[in-house]
Amino acid sequence: MQHGEILNGLKSKLWIERFREVGEFKLIAPVSSGLREKLPIGTFLSHTDTLEIMIVEDHEINEAQGEESTIIFTGRSLESWLENRVLGANYQNSIHLSTGDGIVHLPPGVYSYTHDHYTKDYAWSTVMQLFNEHVNLLFLNDDNDQFPYLDIVSLASGGNQAIRKLDRGMTVLDAILKLLAMSKLGWKSQRPSDAAISFPNLENTHLIIHPGIDLTDKVSFSYDGGEILDADYFWSNRNFKNFAYISSKWVETWADNENTDYNHRRRYIWVDGSDLDNDMDTEPTGSTLDILRIDLVLRAQEELKAYNETNLTKVNASHNPLDSQYRTDFNCGDLVTVNGTYNDSLTMRVTEYAEIEDENGEQGYPTLVVEDV
Repeated sequence: MQHGEILNGLKSKLWIERFREVGEFKLIAPVSSGLREKLPIGTFLSHTDTLEIMIVEDHEINEAQGEESTIIFTGRSLESWLENRVLGANYQNSIHLSTGDGIVHLPPGVYSYTHDHYTKDYAWSTVMQLFNEHVNLLFLNDDNDQFPYLDIVSLASGGNQAIRKLDRGMTVLDAILKLLAMSKLGWKSQRPSDAAISFPNLENTHLIIHPGIDLTDKVSFSYDGGEILDADYFWSNRNFKNFAYISSKWVETWADNENTDYNHRRRYIWVDGSDLDNDMDTEPTGSTLDILRIDLVLRAQEELKAYNETNLTKVNASHNPLDSQYRTDFNCGDLVTVNGTYNDSLTMRVTEYAEIEDENGEQGYPTLVVEDV
């Protein structure tokens, strides 16, 4: 991924980078351009203004009598490839409910994924371990599963240390997306470049876990200033929950969402924590019981983060040039200020940025979403 070739002959380009979810692109060209031969399915793509990489996944040819035939290339960002790894498939021999043999014991159908499968860890660290054990040659049981010249690093730190439940059989992509959403983190790819953030292996492409940057005092978008094209205004407590009842094999307990407004009546969810003590043959006591209760509460509090009240949820910025420029003043994942029309001045996250180039010229605009941070 250190060498590339500039493509000519494209009629239109759509390139969308995202903070957490996978990005996507769409290129349209005349069939006569010969680009189908230069962009076979599986080709890696980038462009001169970004370090992110996408993969060509589809070719589509449209023919109409009397018109020039066109070919459409579509695909997604590099990290989408991780949907081709299934959580736990690299541990064929580890799901044995035996004792005294040094084998990791996991309840059927559940993959409680941490470094030794029963040790607390940060979400970003768990993502790195999960990635490495399914992709990185140094960690794999089967060398055929490697993705060469691809590393993962983290710019995030801290957070809750907890044992998180992931269902065995999930794709590695879905598992990572769940962990990133739980901890309000995103990720992006970075191809080798002189402009890249420096990491130990400069020949490799890196997947970078990051929290975004708080730019609320530097970057703002205003409806009155014409920087907001449209906005979805929506207020609701329909999804709001503030208490969790969590149960395991031996214990049941309760947890609030750490920011509970007690003017609300309690709104419960149930959380399954059975994987945390399923391997215990006797009821835990003493310090073992205390630690188990702490682990159960941590899991319940993380689950509650998905059940917040909703207000101004989504903003599309104007397609006209903005005062603040993407990749210069802000990037995907950064927090900015949005001034709406209903006395709402909110902190919002840049969740995606779309770049369009066609016969009408070049345009670019962000999508902004409220996220509890």
